[in-house]
Amino acid sequence: MKITDFKTYLVGNPWKNWLFVRVETDEGIHGIGEGTLGHFSRTVETAIHEMKPFVLGLDIFQIEEMQLHLARDIFAAGGQIKMAAMSAMEIACWDAIGKALKQPIYNLLGGKCRDKVRAYVNG
Repeated sequence: MKITDFKTYLVGNPWKNWLFVRVETDEGIHGIGEGTLGHFSRTVETAIHEMKPFVLGLDIFQIEEMQLHLARDIFAAGGQIKMAAMSAMEIACWDAIGKALKQPIYNLLGGKCRDKVRAYVNG
């Protein structure tokens, strides 16, 4: 299953934008990731589009190869911005892999750890 595209979607609200990324594959399976970074969502969006050509055509199951390539072979002093973009792309890939294998992502990462998690909601 090869990566054919990454599309981005900025979703606005009164206090910041959220950035979502969708990875598409040659088998029609897609995955969704999120790369919001405070008020730098448009900057992260641009970073995703600038890194996209380097990973198109890669096997979506080879996430480590994709991440190493983006981190090691594409020099940039982008720090938080580059890592937020890479994280969004990676999570989208994991989502697509989970769909392809008909498994929740937590099963692919070692299994469920707890039945519920306390969460803090803000905004």
